[in-house]
Amino acid sequence: VISMAKAGIGEQTMVLAIQHGPAKFDTSPQALIALKGAGVSDHVLNAILASADSKNQTSPEVQSTAAQALFQKALDAIGPHDTLMAVHSYRLKADVTAIGQGKTLSFAREEVRLFPDKDYTTSQSSAGPLQKRVITSDFSYTSKGILTSAVPPADLETAREQSEFGTVQIAQRAADYTVSSAGTEQRGNVTVDKLKISKEAKYIVWDIDPRTGRILSSSQETAKGNVATGFSDYRLVQGIYVPFKSVTTEFGYTVESAITEYELNPAVDPTLFQ
Repeated sequence: VISMAKAGIGEQTMVLAIQHGPAKFDTSPQALIALKGAGVSDHVLNAILASADSKNQTSPEVQSTAAQALFQKALDAIGPHDTLMAVHSYRLKADVTAIGQGKTLSFAREEVRLFPDKDYTTSQSSAGPLQKRVITSDFSYTSKGILTSAVPPADLETAREQSEFGTVQIAQRAADYTVSSAGTEQRGNVTVDKLKISKEAKYIVWDIDPRTGRILSSSQETAKGNVATGFSDYRLVQGIYVPFKSVTTEFGYTVESAITEYELNPAVDPTLFQ
């Protein structure tokens, strides 16, 4: 790991090497301090700890059964199967604050999502033009005032990855994903179960309260880097529990979001996606 760090290998590549390699790691405080001193990032250190946890298991069959049971418990905590399968769109409005790079930005956000692959998002600050982003499987664009351009490739890939691993998308297409245990983590008085949900070479990790099945947070490697989100203030909306508050750490920013309106299966104007 130290050699890879000194060679300039990227974080994501190092994490993948750790996850797929057969190595056993020394995770003592002294070893972690030595790795940190050699320039290994916290993200890679967390991957080492997760790898050590994942290797402390009895057998793949037992782990698979437990992971599937936890996965189903998490889906049940979102809502009944039939209700989730009936979702074809949603609209939300939220107050958002983004803090990072010496700036604090506050704006109102509206999103219209049409499953499986259409997303319309606007952002409006008190001082500034309306910003809009439209993404479909066929095209994408972003606009600010009268200026319009294509969504940058990394942003587009990240948005599509996040869409592919949205909770409703996963619930509706559960058979397309594989799940495995990613260890546990102590948070206060609760030992959180970590569940890795994979599709091909991509994945997201859910941190789940084993008592309720509720998703407390998630972590996903995207084309632009790691996106970690904590969820709270779950409310029942048309039969499905939705987290009305979230705090996301991504790309040098901390983004706090508070939903003010949420509607499932609203009437969607098709011209939004033209």
